[in-house]
Amino acid sequence: MNRGLFVGLLLLGFGVLSLASAGSSPLPAITENNHTVLASYWSEQAKEMREKAKRFDEIAEAYVKSQKPGGTEHAAHCKDIANNFRLAASGAEVLAESHRAQLP
Repeated sequence: MNRGLFVGLLLLGFGVLSLASAGSSPLPAITENNHTVLASYWSEQAKEMREKAKRFDEIAEAYVKSQKPGGTEHAAHCKDIANNFRLAASGAEVLAESHRAQLP
């Protein structure tokens, strides 16, 4: 598995775990086979991950503009994180589409 895909799936997993601990878990909907709730849940996850990607893009830009030692390296890491959030968002959207396709 390539590093980007692995990190993207890891971020997706962290998103699920953090929401599960906050009380917004998809687990009941999975148990109930509730495709409406699951499609909505995964669409929202995709949206949140894309927003996080934008924030990391902004942070990367700030590192570049700062011209501080290590800024370019930090910017590259932030860009990687942003790309991984976009990858995870795409995965979440695939899940949402899959559940939408199963709606009556």
